[in-house]
Amino acid sequence: MVLPLLIGRGVSPIRTPILIRDYLTGQGAFSDDPPEDVAQRLVDGAYVAQIHQRIKQYIRESRPKYQWPRRHSFHARINDLLMLGLLVETGRRAEPEQRGAGRLGTVRGFSERVWVRLAPEAIERPEWADPLGYLIILKQSQDPSSYQNIRVPGRVLATGAPAPTPALRRVQRRVPETVPALEPAPTAVSTEGVRQLEERRQTLQRDAHSLSETGISLNAFERLGRAVREFDTTVVRVLALERTLFPDLAEALELLQNCVVNLTAEREMTQRRVQARDFCRNAARLVAEALSLPIVALVPILAPPQPPPTGVGVVQQAWDRLVNSRPNSAFAERILDRLEAQGVDLGEAREKLEEYQAITRGDYESGAEGSDEYREAREEAWTDFLDTLESTQEPEEQEEEG
Repeated sequence: MVLPLLIGRGVSPIRTPILIRDYLTGQGAFSDDPPEDVAQRLVDGAYVAQIHQRIKQYIRESRPKYQWPRRHSFHARINDLLMLGLLVETGRRAEPEQRGAGRLGTVRGFSERVWVRLAPEAIERPEWADPLGYLIILKQSQDPSSYQNIRVPGRVLATGAPAPTPALRRVQRRVPETVPALEPAPTAVSTEGVRQLEERRQTLQRDAHSLSETGISLNAFERLGRAVREFDTTVVRVLALERTLFPDLAEALELLQNCVVNLTAEREMTQRRVQARDFCRNAARLVAEALSLPIVALVPILAPPQPPPTGVGVVQQAWDRLVNSRPNSAFAERILDRLEAQGVDLGEAREKLEEYQAITRGDYESGAEGSDEYREAREEAWTDFLDTLESTQEPEEQEEEG
């Protein structure tokens, strides 16, 4: 008999299946939840994104250095638990209601809300401790040739229900003693210079968008990459900035360069060349998205001053600007810098923005499915950031004036 190794996530105190069970039952990590909320979850269940959010919150607060499950892996685990009969769908579905998602809905790629709950008598079942092991047995009973060499032969499966995850032990965050210095604002940029940069941005974005739909020529993709790199360098130099205005552009250009290499290698019109061409189109689409915001919107100091709305706090003003713009982390960082200079505590919002910035295309598989998962993860992280910013407390001066 082969004993399991006592390493890895299989023996970690942070285990996604058990956290899902504990959230739906109000045990362990979620034992402090209001009794009425727990009672409702036991009867009506909860939608998958809600479960995911609470589990991410628990992991972030109890184990800051531990990587919480990404959206795709979390949904895969939910599907495993449904297949094992530990969870059941309630039949309830709804359009998303997050900031931004509520306006765009499932038509623009936001996932539909799906409610799940515990299956009858599922709380004490041993499968919670080793879903993959039991799933392999289930699959092999249906097809003996499947899932070969995944689990060591003879490895022991769990035979008892796992204990609940420990309740949260909050980690005290260290508050910085000083506010980060603001990036120097451009002081001698002419209106004509900004206009020319903006016209160039619009031209390049149109070119990238066109290639994302009908691009075929290797030379066209190469020219786009060179032109966009030169433009990005020019913007930084002319506006006297310390970093690019387009934080998502570097990754998009790297993807474009990689697919150009692949397209160069595939001279014959084969399926591999068609696939390489499609990858270049996807990369061009990411370039177009990275260049989507006007330069004046990205550098607020260049915009003509606008009087603040009467009775509206500075946090609300900042949220209004961001929620009505396309996601752009450089723009968001500048807005947060200004809020911090006015005494706003933005620790939570900063963390959410960093989570958004940490999601890269390389975290997902190649192809259209990986691109969709990457886009959905970015949309979800941006929505989390906006929600956190909206709930941020206004500075004391603002509250007293109101």
